[in-house]
Amino acid sequence: AEKKTALQPDLSSTQEGAKLTFADFEAAEQQGNYGVAFDIAKKLDAAGDPAGAYGQGDFYIHGYGRVPKDPTAARSFFSQAAEKGFPRAMVKLGLMYHDGVGGEKDKNAAAARSWFEKTLEAGDTEAAGQAMWALGTMCKRHEAGMSPVTPRTSTLGRRPLGIARRIDARKKPGQ
Repeated sequence: AEKKTALQPDLSSTQEGAKLTFADFEAAEQQGNYGVAFDIAKKLDAAGDPAGAYGQGDFYIHGYGRVPKDPTAARSFFSQAAEKGFPRAMVKLGLMYHDGVGGEKDKNAAAARSWFEKTLEAGDTEAAGQAMWALGTMCKRHEAGMSPVTPRTSTLGRRPLGIARRIDARKKPGQ
């Protein structure tokens, strides 16, 4: 049986982060190579890649490997990456605002909604799916001025119940 070798990206590049990508970070993290993944994230961040800040935030929110769990640091890194337009960071930051984690203890549904909506515009389908789920949950709970819109049809299937009720309410007695 052939033994598979774990991803060992070249961390000795002459130009910080030049040879590294977010895919390298993800691969190392998924393989449990937390030290390598965190080093990649730091190098990406030093090179100005928002994926690096996101990666560090991911480590601090979960407390992987040698990195202690620190929601305040995680929120700071997610904020940096989100401000630079990194969609996955936008979702994480929105969730942190929604749950009141890593910053002010009060939940901030309006800020969460704003970040989720920005995520939808960013074009990352995975992040957009997470943002849509979060917005749907906020709708169900009537948070940040949102309310659920559920088109239900009458038993006859002719028109939505809401319309039927409004029309019935306009009828004068005897009509």
